[in-house]
Amino acid sequence: VGDKVKKGSVLIKLRSNDMKSQLAQAQAQYDAQTAKLEELRKGTRSEEIAVTQSQLSQANAEFEDSKVYLLKMIQSSQVLANSLVHFTIDKYINNPNGSVPQLLIVTSNSQRATNVLYRRQQIEAAVDAWSSRVEYLSAGDSEKLLQASADMHAYISDIDSILGELIQLISDDASGQFSGDKTSVSTARTSATVADTDLTVAEQEVHDAAAGVSVIES
Repeated sequence: VGDKVKKGSVLIKLRSNDMKSQLAQAQAQYDAQTAKLEELRKGTRSEEIAVTQSQLSQANAEFEDSKVYLLKMIQSSQVLANSLVHFTIDKYINNPNGSVPQLLIVTSNSQRATNVLYRRQQIEAAVDAWSSRVEYLSAGDSEKLLQASADMHAYISDIDSILGELIQLISDDASGQFSGDKTSVSTARTSATVADTDLTVAEQEVHDAAAGVSVIES
């Protein structure tokens, strides 16, 4: 039937050296592939970090630029506002800061005339305050800049209201002395509106830039 086998006899002899060699080779390939994968992961992560840092630097630069631009808009608005007060509104008021200011436009609308004189005296404090306030404003503090811009909106709004009243008074001027001034006062009022709009745009740029930084940092 077959050869008789004694107990303890060797039936099969595997080539252990070959198997050990193949196993070592497979392990080496595995280790090499694992190391390569880890390098790729690290490289990708490093690239992502570099890209994020670059984006953050760019976003911060845009944020700083937006604050500088808003500061410039506030400063230019202050210069314009003072000019509108002293060279447009005060043209029609004698002794505007005195105890008894007098409207130079002849009108039967005493209520409107009183409103103009009262509002002109009310904004005198703002005229003086803004002259010094802009000197201490810095582009470094966005919250203070935005608050200053909001206050400038209110200042410009007060000036705009006075200019609007003056246009109506000039239209009703009984003497006709200032009848030709309606266009120039209307132009002055338009410049106030433009300044107000420019402030709004500058404010939005600050908000957008700040949001861009927050998104990248998160």
